[in-house]
Amino acid sequence: MKTFAIIVTYGNRFLLLRKVVLELLNIKIDKIVIVDNKSEKESADQLIKLRKEYKSIIEVVSLNENTGSAKGYAIGIRKALEYSDCEFIWLLDDDNKPDENALSVLKEFWRDLKVQNKNERVCLASHRKDRQIYKDAVIKNNPQLVLGRKNIFRAFHIANMPSFLRNRIVKKIKKSNISVYSEKTAGEVYAVPYGGMFFNKDLIDLIGYPDEKLYLYVDDHEYSYRIIKKGGAIWLLLNSTIRDIDQSWHVQAKGFAVNRIAKDTNHIRLYYSIRNRVYFERNELVTNRVVYYLNMIIYSLIVVGIALPNFKFKNIRIYCIALLHGLTGKMGINKNYEL
Repeated sequence: MKTFAIIVTYGNRFLLLRKVVLELLNIKIDKIVIVDNKSEKESADQLIKLRKEYKSIIEVVSLNENTGSAKGYAIGIRKALEYSDCEFIWLLDDDNKPDENALSVLKEFWRDLKVQNKNERVCLASHRKDRQIYKDAVIKNNPQLVLGRKNIFRAFHIANMPSFLRNRIVKKIKKSNISVYSEKTAGEVYAVPYGGMFFNKDLIDLIGYPDEKLYLYVDDHEYSYRIIKKGGAIWLLLNSTIRDIDQSWHVQAKGFAVNRIAKDTNHIRLYYSIRNRVYFERNELVTNRVVYYLNMIIYSLIVVGIALPNFKFKNIRIYCIALLHGLTGKMGINKNYEL
């Protein structure tokens, strides 16, 4: 089971990347393909030195611009497939440090999995401990949980309000049925992040490559959800763990997502996270437009209601533009919001 790890890096993140690479070398990965999305000079220079030190194992693809995550991973996958001995692909972020047994657990589960044509239709995924919703989907046996129910707008659905309010008033989160599944170590989910995806190269014939027009954010969910749409399966392995050395912004952020949107100072992140999620929902999750637009209106009013007293007028404008572009399918790189 010759496995190629594919990592996309950018900015000045070599110190994080180096820890990931050294751990991959420690667990005897067969090849590491690093896509350098125009790192800053300090990181780029260090990456060249690392490549020379481990030239038989590390391949570096250096890009002249930051092409975004979707195109970065697409380039990395294509590069891996140029090698005839590449059998399996393991996608990782540049801060995803795998535990020592993470890869061996994936391989063992794959060998034991009795599924017809699994090379062409199954993806495994390592568990990232700070992504609780994915673990909840496994232990509650609810693969849809990671995407949200049909007609949800971002994290809001009017049908969830009674239980949400009840839990807020009582200040107690229900734990029903969790203990029943507490010993589960694997389960199916409908989408996963890039970081941790493990699959046979033949799966590419089914799902193709990441959609470059998404550029940043939600592109991983769109990509992995294709497996489900095509009749395949994604298995999340809770005992194959990778640790985020540098936590993602949405994991670090406190409070409700709607509050963060109204106050976010990173307008690139704000634009693409809203636009791409709306585009994904419109194409994959909407079965009742009336319910969906009702959820959208309520959510948007809350965003505006928080942003206005905080004088975040630009956030309201960007939110509305992103919303419109997501609904109308105006995708690709927006020149006003380039990395």
